[in-house]
Amino acid sequence: MATECAYISKYIGGDGERNVKATQVACTTTASASVDVWHTHLGHISIDSILKMAHSGMARGMDVIGNKGDSSTYCEECEASGHTQSNIPKETLTHSNEVLGRIFSDVCEVQTITCEGYQYFITFVDDHSCFLTICPMKKKSDALDSFKDFLAKSECQSGKKLKILHTDGCGKYFSTDFIQFLMSSGIVHKKTNPDMPQENGMAECVN
Repeated sequence: MATECAYISKYIGGDGERNVKATQVACTTTASASVDVWHTHLGHISIDSILKMAHSGMARGMDVIGNKGDSSTYCEECEASGHTQSNIPKETLTHSNEVLGRIFSDVCEVQTITCEGYQYFITFVDDHSCFLTICPMKKKSDALDSFKDFLAKSECQSGKKLKILHTDGCGKYFSTDFIQFLMSSGIVHKKTNPDMPQENGMAECVN
């Protein structure tokens, strides 16, 4: 371990006397540690970045013992933060015991506008029977009208009442009119977390 010090000197002259005063203002110490130790203390940056800092002189007082191949410590933090999003499941963790107990819904944009001018479609998937209903839409704001049409037909044909509507957190399901309609109909609205399509897996898988 080597130590480097920096000083500020002040020369005082006069009356034939010479006096030099020096004050230590900085002291750096070269620290030696393994790649894994530096990795932990430098905020879990990559091993390549650590070696580059040490070998190129970007950071003074930094000595790396060993090389990249010597790194063998398992880093739980990096393992956890490096996880990718889970695949969209084909089945849900819930399963209603009756038709219209829970409906999964999502809106999707088509790549090519149809001859009739439809650019979107909205899906409704029954959690009990997995019955799928698809309604084309010309604009996203048609989601409420499409839902009202689906609700009237499904409740009439099944003799059941919709209990839960499960959607993502996008604004199309959270307009004032949509929220008020759900409340007046006694339908519970459950939403997924932002940017988590896995939580709305059945509807996303359909898309």
